[in-house]
Amino acid sequence: MEIILEISPSAGLDLLIPTTDELLQICPHFRILIIGKTGVGKSSLIYRTFGVDEARPANDRRGKAKIEKPLVSKLNKRFILHDSLGFEPGEHDNIALVKSFIERRKTHEDVKEQLHAIWLSFQIPLETYGQRMMETGMEDFLREKRNILGDIPTVFVFTKYDKLIDEIEIRWAEEGRDYTESEVEAEAERCLKKRCIEPIEQLTGERDFSYLAVSMRAHYRERLKELVQLTYQKVSEHFVQQQGSGPSAVSTVTVMAQRMDPSLNIAASIIVGKRRYWEAVSQGSYFTGHKILDCLQVIHTDIIKVWNFCDPSEVQFT
Repeated sequence: MEIILEISPSAGLDLLIPTTDELLQICPHFRILIIGKTGVGKSSLIYRTFGVDEARPANDRRGKAKIEKPLVSKLNKRFILHDSLGFEPGEHDNIALVKSFIERRKTHEDVKEQLHAIWLSFQIPLETYGQRMMETGMEDFLREKRNILGDIPTVFVFTKYDKLIDEIEIRWAEEGRDYTESEVEAEAERCLKKRCIEPIEQLTGERDFSYLAVSMRAHYRERLKELVQLTYQKVSEHFVQQQGSGPSAVSTVTVMAQRMDPSLNIAASIIVGKRRYWEAVSQGSYFTGHKILDCLQVIHTDIIKVWNFCDPSEVQFT
């Protein structure tokens, strides 16, 4: 069987539109909101997962960024960050501002203006220093989480996991205890559940929320990869249901934006390619007025765009 793609000979290559162009027209950026107080490690988290070391407010190079202003970077043109500094004592106006912002984005008709994911970031508290995981404002926010966030893909991110590991190892060493790495990790999971998971369960009334403990140390790189994978999974589930069949524009741009897991880019390249041109080439189809090489060129463009290399001069397309 031959597949014939009806394209006018006079139309030229321009009518072989890359699938990524169509998807990016629907949603050109992955838009994420990160909520967490200063010092939890949000900047390092963003740098490692999205390759952005200095995001600035769009059209505004000066001044402190506010949640309404999208933070963008030349290093990653598929990424938009909205940052909330958390809810310090007495900042009731900030809580109201965050609620209002989320509500507007949640109900926006245009998918590219919606929030595609939210990371709620907390530093894992250490008993050694008598640390507290969250302020009163965040506790109030979490009590209303279901109403405020709705079904926006959300992940709780617990930072500085390595500090928790260090605390356990130091305590056990002082006690003269012999231990293995797996025993330390099991104790860390127990501490995480007691100090972080259970308080959130009590505040939200939920038992099935998504979470991960992460660290910026190279030894725990896989945890950052798991965070990206989990976020992609939740985004894909939500926006595929929302948009119907075919590759989701939002899940595709989520892959483009992340910088942690190449396997996601490979998988997305295949999903995007299968939408149209790969099948035609594999079955030996012909294109009226076009060569198979034209189709391969479009496939090449799709693959390059899914990888989202930082290439201001667009050398990769030449």
